[in-house]
Amino acid sequence: TGHVLHQSHVPGGAKPVHLVACDNFVVMHYQNPKRTRFEITVVELFQAKADDGPWDIIFGGGQSKNQTKSAHHLESPIPLQQTYIFPVGVTAMATTATL
Repeated sequence: TGHVLHQSHVPGGAKPVHLVACDNFVVMHYQNPKRTRFEITVVELFQAKADDGPWDIIFGGGQSKNQTKSAHHLESPIPLQQTYIFPVGVTAMATTATL
C-alpha cells in the first residue's frame, strides 16, 4: 500500500550489509566497527490483536464469519525487534521453503 510499517535506526551499523525479507519478518546482518563485532537484527511484524485466551478456540465462540477487511484500512502491525551478536561475517543470506 506504500505505507511505512516500521522504521528503526541501527547505531554503529556499517558495510557490508546483508538483508533478507520474507512474509512478516526482516533479517539484517551488518558489521559494527565501534564494538568490533558482527550483529544480526531481526524485525517481526505481528497483527495488532488482543489475546483472548484459549476459550474461543476450544469452544468455537467469538468468530464472526462476515468480517471484511481492506488493505487500505488495516491496523498498523506491532514490530518486535531484537539484535544478536554474531561471531563471523556472513557472505550471503536467503530464505527456504519447507514443503
